[in-house]
Amino acid sequence: MTTPTVERLPATPAVRGQGVVAMLRAVNVGGRNRLPMARLQEVAARLGHLRVQTHLQSGNLVCWAAGEDLGGFGRGLRSGLSAEGLPDVPVLVRSADQMVELVRRSPLAKAAIPQRFWHLTFLDSDPDPALVAAIDPSAGDPDRFWVSGREVYLGCPGGYGSTRLSNSFLERKLKVVGTTRNWATVLRLTEMAVAAGSAQPPETAGIT
Repeated sequence: MTTPTVERLPATPAVRGQGVVAMLRAVNVGGRNRLPMARLQEVAARLGHLRVQTHLQSGNLVCWAAGEDLGGFGRGLRSGLSAEGLPDVPVLVRSADQMVELVRRSPLAKAAIPQRFWHLTFLDSDPDPALVAAIDPSAGDPDRFWVSGREVYLGCPGGYGSTRLSNSFLERKLKVVGTTRNWATVLRLTEMAVAAGSAQPPETAGIT
């Protein structure tokens, strides 16, 4: 009896990707730049991103994105929103690994400031060291700040709403675009991004 020949199909290469956090600057603030989170999810899903989720109403998107080009991811999402007639605002992006690392290296735990007063300003690029050094360390007293790469850690015991270390202050001083989130949001986005990137993507794109 002749043994049948079994044709072996070439293995499909694994798709490389990662969990990603995208933070939109200044949406749904004071009635400006209104953006329903459902629309944000829809645009991201149409762009081919998987496990698409949002958190709160302040423009926080988490998903699985193919590839490792975070800059391209942010530009693509911004263009996709603009093409739909939605707010054309800066999109700041971090990978799940970057989120884990920025939480790990936080100096805030040593500052004797309760965690409910912690905030983090994400910057779209590394600021000029000379501009960082030029900021008076007491500029926000009694609030404190630490610049670390593309992040500014903030301890605001008087509350972020009254701090002088506002997003606009840091943008003006550092000459870069930024967006700020409280620490509870940072931790939640980190958890979501790690979960989104923890396994290979599902076979079809969509909103979860």
